Amino acid sequence: MSNEIVNFRGDPLFRSDANMLQEIESLVNERFKLVRRNQRGERLSFTIRNFRVRDLTIYKVKIDKLPDSIGNLTMLKKLEVDGNMMEMKDQFGLKMLPDSIGNLLMLKDLDLYANALVKLPESITRLKNLRRLNLSANYIDELPELFGRFNSLEVLKLHWNKLRSLPESFGNLDKLKFLHLASNNLNSLPDSFGNLNSLEELYLTDNHLISLPESIGDLSSLLLLSLSSNNLTSLPESIGNLKSLIKLDLSAIKISSLLESIGNLKSLRLLQLYQIPLTSIPKSIERLKRQGTTITDLYIRDYIKDPES
Repeated sequence: MSNEIVNFRGDPLFRSDANMLQEIESLVNERFKLVRRNQRGERLSFTIRNFRVRDLTIYKVKIDKLPDSIGNLTMLKKLEVDGNMMEMKDQFGLKMLPDSIGNLLMLKDLDLYANALVKLPESITRLKNLRRLNLSANYIDELPELFGRFNSLEVLKLHWNKLRSLPESFGNLDKLKFLHLASNNLNSLPDSFGNLNSLEELYLTDNHLISLPESIGDLSSLLLLSLSSNNLTSLPESIGNLKSLIKLDLSAIKISSLLESIGNLKSLRLLQLYQIPLTSIPKSIERLKRQGTTITDLYIRDYIKDPES
């Protein structure tokens, strides 16, 4: 990598960074715009700090690959390759990332929303400083076995993919606060899932889950849990251990009764039960009503006794 400083359209920049920008420009037949701060709407833009590219945006352009030279941007903090899915007969947009993506060791924010990615290179797990990762709206069917190495990750968006399972190492993401896994093909979660003790929001809507691990009750920081539109016929008793939970969505799953332990959710303010053919209701549900929990389901509402009556 060259550390020679050159003039890139009026601004000083490392030659290696300037060459990479020009390489992408030749791929998409458009020019980058230097901006003072990262802003939504620019199709190709970048920011500079200390003669190095700090933020890079490639937004809604027709691109089917990133050059290997992307790995030369070793001071990059934020990379957005966003909304670049294109449909031209049988041709789609960005399907893979170069192995050199693993060289971006300073990267904190990686947004790859709405591309055509199928797999991720193992090298991506070297990005130990990553705090936010958006992989939603792709075609990813599996994650690298070492995915749990992202031990600084706080926000992870994986919805609208084709994931069938999660690696056991997933439970090592112990700083994760927000996890969106809706609209995949998941039928189970690893036992290690309960190790995500910083997790506050968990979206599992619209998968094929048939069971949950007992360890889900160990998610002591969890505030929101969405399980709607799955194939769950039962829930683990440990759900009642989620003492911080404020919102629980069980709509459109296949249970016929609620757990007695659900009444232990002392912080719960909203329980959603739409489209569940319940045949029995535990007495503990009255504790939820007394503490002010809103229960949204017309089919069972008439069966919940008013404690005042």
